[in-house]
Amino acid sequence: MQCKICGQDNPPEAHFCANCGNLFVVTVEPFPVVAVGSSYGNGWRQLWKHFLVLLLIGIIFVLISSVSSVFSIGQGTGGAGAAVLGILSWAYSILLTYPIGYGVSFAYLKAARDDPLEVKDMFEVFHNYWNAVLANLLVGVIVVIGFVLLIVPGIIFACKLAFTPYLVVDPKNGSNRGS
Repeated sequence: MQCKICGQDNPPEAHFCANCGNLFVVTVEPFPVVAVGSSYGNGWRQLWKHFLVLLLIGIIFVLISSVSSVFSIGQGTGGAGAAVLGILSWAYSILLTYPIGYGVSFAYLKAARDDPLEVKDMFEVFHNYWNAVLANLLVGVIVVIGFVLLIVPGIIFACKLAFTPYLVVDPKNGSNRGS
């Protein structure tokens, strides 16, 4: 780097001129600034483009997931019947509700990418069903272990694993080779 005051040649990493002590101005490429408002604005635009389909997907998911609460109504009585209902509720959640939740995540991902969206997209997870079930179980076990280890690790694990549904169902990341 050549000094503009005295003309001295200096190494490229120099911050000062070796001859006169002139301070070199270091130019740094700034990061592109993305305003929070523009991110929310983009989210709202995508929501309104696909509003009716996303609303219908949400209603269907609430109806499917509320069935497990029917099982828990009879659990308050105690006894063997309550235990059976508890096991049915747990199995229904693990084997149906959570995988469909992964499918809902896939529908949201398609809406965010502005891909064509249909209600049947929430059931696309069944092409990759066992990966969704196993991923959900693994995330649950990791988070529970983290909570047993003094709560804070559980929160950290839950935050780190929050995007697992998108990774499991996204065909663009290569995980759905069988689809």
